[in-house]
Amino acid sequence: MPSSICVFASDKLSAPDPSKAPFGFEIHLPLSALELLDLEIEDVFSGYASVEGFYVGVVLRNVELVETESALVIVGDPAESEFLSTDYNAWLAIANPQQSEVRDGLVISILEDNEREAIQALAKSRWKISFGSIPNLVRAKALEYVPRTASSLSALAKTIEIGLRRNFATDQLHMTPGDRITGTPYNSAASALAGYFVEHNIAALEPGQLRMPNVDLGLRAATIDDFKARVRKTRKLPNQSQIDAIEVKLERAEKRHQEILEDCANYLSESSITPLVSESADLAYTFGSNLTIYEIKSATAENFDAQFEKGLLQVARYRWEFSPHYSPIRACLIIEKPAFLVISENFFEFAESLDIELLIWDELREWPSRVTNLIKQNFSYLED
Repeated sequence: MPSSICVFASDKLSAPDPSKAPFGFEIHLPLSALELLDLEIEDVFSGYASVEGFYVGVVLRNVELVETESALVIVGDPAESEFLSTDYNAWLAIANPQQSEVRDGLVISILEDNEREAIQALAKSRWKISFGSIPNLVRAKALEYVPRTASSLSALAKTIEIGLRRNFATDQLHMTPGDRITGTPYNSAASALAGYFVEHNIAALEPGQLRMPNVDLGLRAATIDDFKARVRKTRKLPNQSQIDAIEVKLERAEKRHQEILEDCANYLSESSITPLVSESADLAYTFGSNLTIYEIKSATAENFDAQFEKGLLQVARYRWEFSPHYSPIRACLIIEKPAFLVISENFFEFAESLDIELLIWDELREWPSRVTNLIKQNFSYLED
């Protein structure tokens, strides 16, 4: 069962700094703390200890443990973590945890269920209710996190919520009375802002489309720890059934890739074009000094974006490698269309910005519509 822990610094200056937004939702511990945390951890409450007692100011949820050369980093999910206040003096004074151990100037405590629930109840009791409008400062900061499009109002609100959590402590936000029971100050404000941005045509809703995931826009000052290699500590090793499932997916991907490759090569041949391959390039053909080169990717709804990004990089590299020998070079990414999904124009526009053509292989269509514009001749060399 996942555990909750508290990590207390020995003083305020060593505790996470609530004045440095956007928040990274990370706390750094000495590597010696790893042996104390040999368990599945879900939530981490962080703050400082003093002669007066223990104070909690940061809650990291759905955490991961990451090991660097010099530290153990606890990373919280930005969609769920929060700073409770930007004022150290307003952090929650809690009862002394029952199980604690001091290590390298830190007090690390494993919380009992009743202790965790008491902290959560105390934090919730401080939430502020308001009938007024959202302050302009909050609206302006949220705007920085609004994507061009979203699949739904709730998806847009979730993106905005991450921006709010990155930049505001809980006590800087208010919530509407109707959200008191099931909501938080963050998702209450995010929902209201999502509706506002859609109403004012700042963001567009495109339901039912497959789209690129939103980029984290929360830029922050880099620290030396950002440049150290990190190794994520898995909570538990995969069992045999999970390993088998991974192998099945890999086999499916390889088989599908070869099916798409053969299908496209056959169409080239039927069009009196000789399909070319190499140990690297999936498929290509030449026309005079022109080269058209394709990278082919199988895809599912779950891995489309990863395959898209990987394919773009590969075909861009191939174009660069072939450039001393051919000119011009038409670089194309052919990617499988997952069934029943519409692909957002954002994918095509981003590929075009890199001078790469995104071509969709749709099994449900007949050639030549199966891959629109698979063949496109460039006659410019004849003009030289």
